[in-house]
Amino acid sequence: MSLSYSFAKHVFARSLTPGLQFETKNADRIPSGGAVLVCNHSSDADPGILMRALPMPVGFLAAPFMGKLPVFRTVLRWAGSVAIEAKDPKPWRDQVRDLLRNGKNLVVFPEGQDWLKAQDFDAGLAEFHPGFAAFAHDARVPVVPMVIERVEVEIVPFETSPIFRRLSGNPSELETTK
Repeated sequence: MSLSYSFAKHVFARSLTPGLQFETKNADRIPSGGAVLVCNHSSDADPGILMRALPMPVGFLAAPFMGKLPVFRTVLRWAGSVAIEAKDPKPWRDQVRDLLRNGKNLVVFPEGQDWLKAQDFDAGLAEFHPGFAAFAHDARVPVVPMVIERVEVEIVPFETSPIFRRLSGNPSELETTK
């Protein structure tokens, strides 16, 4: 595990998940040698939870606005992640394929950022964007389904701070969030 990934996992991921306790089951079923790890996505804490819970380094296929946020952009790079546009993933196909073929496990939240915009924490799964399957097929790596199952039922929405919006360049994806 690289020093930069260790920092992202042990400092940044913990800052996203303060006080959260979780249990990891069947992580030994995740193959080494590259895989697309497909997981539900209903919280900003999900990437931090996965970085802390999984025993191996993972990268993420992230929403494009995440690559514009100064701190997140750096952490994404340290984790070996790629910020892509789900509606047109073709420009990133070579980069993603190379990461996967070189043994990187990449987490994909196929619901995309739809949950972020809706902020409906009681809703079921949103419609999946199918690009993850094309990436896995192209790289000839397995798709591994995962789930983050919540024990706490109550999640309180919060306002996105104006300072955070300014620091992030006020991406349009955050304009409609609460």
